[in-house]
Amino acid sequence: MKTISFNVAHYFLTMCSIFSLCLSLSFAQGTPTATTIPTPTVTATTTVIATPTPQPPTVTTGEATVDYGGEYGCLVTLSGAVSANGLQTTAWFEYGTVSSSYSGTSSTQIVSGTQDTTISIDISVPASDILFCTNGQIGNIITYYFRIVAQNSASTSYGSEKYFENCYYLSVADCFGCTVSGGVTDATTGKGIKDATILIDGVKQTVTDKTGYYNYDSRDYDHHDCFVLEVKVSANGYISSTKYGDSEVCECDTTLNFKLQPISKNSIYGYILDKYNNPIESAKIRLKGITAKHSGESVSDADGYFEFTNIKKGKYFIYVSKKGYKKYKKKIELREGKTKEVEVILKDK
Repeated sequence: MKTISFNVAHYFLTMCSIFSLCLSLSFAQGTPTATTIPTPTVTATTTVIATPTPQPPTVTTGEATVDYGGEYGCLVTLSGAVSANGLQTTAWFEYGTVSSSYSGTSSTQIVSGTQDTTISIDISVPASDILFCTNGQIGNIITYYFRIVAQNSASTSYGSEKYFENCYYLSVADCFGCTVSGGVTDATTGKGIKDATILIDGVKQTVTDKTGYYNYDSRDYDHHDCFVLEVKVSANGYISSTKYGDSEVCECDTTLNFKLQPISKNSIYGYILDKYNNPIESAKIRLKGITAKHSGESVSDADGYFEFTNIKKGKYFIYVSKKGYKKYKKKIELREGKTKEVEVILKDK
């Protein structure tokens, strides 16, 4: 009996040992082993964008266009170019009658962007009251200086200086005519020359009386000229003379006296003119005798005048040449103790 009990106990102890061993093995196999995973390192990169420095505008002064606006003023259009360089920019013009000193400013114009923008702004300046004549003028044309200016948040820019001249008008509305008078005398004797011809601005208007006096009143010829440009006097046997009148103002009269030089006996003289009867200066004149053994050369003066003196009687050829004109040839005859006047009209080539 004791033997059986021992065996049973031994059996249970053995089984318990086996069970404990299996249980240990089971837990050993079923429990997972923890694995440590390394954490990745993240590096941050920052890009810094630089802010551009604001730039002042770029400017170029252009030209001025002047239009006549009547006696009350001139309409002037000033032009130029502005690059705003990306900033809102205000542009205008400065102007005045003294260089580098500007008393006037125009209206403004707003520009933007980065490209050149054309600026065009109108201003008004006074018109000049001008009277013109060949030997001068009454009144002055005024010169104005100007430049373009542009301003943005960065700075103000100034263009180079340019200039324009104002417009003018002729004050002839109150003109009632003018007079030109005087005497024509022999330069060697001082005596008056009768029947001398007086040409006013190229048109025959009157002749001298027996004392050599003349008087031209534009109202007598139904002309209401306010000024006289040219007075030319000619007489047989004398060298013609031309003067310029100064009677630009209607209330003033002009007195012009002439002393004519007598032409030498046995002489050939004359004038070289174009097709409009304007004198031709520096024309070359050559005289060649046909029946007389005489020749000579001369050059026309500012009035187109030329002269050959101490010429023997006979027949001659006269040749005239001037650059830009056709050559001229004419046959003439000079009688003993006489003078011969020759008027030469040169034709354009």
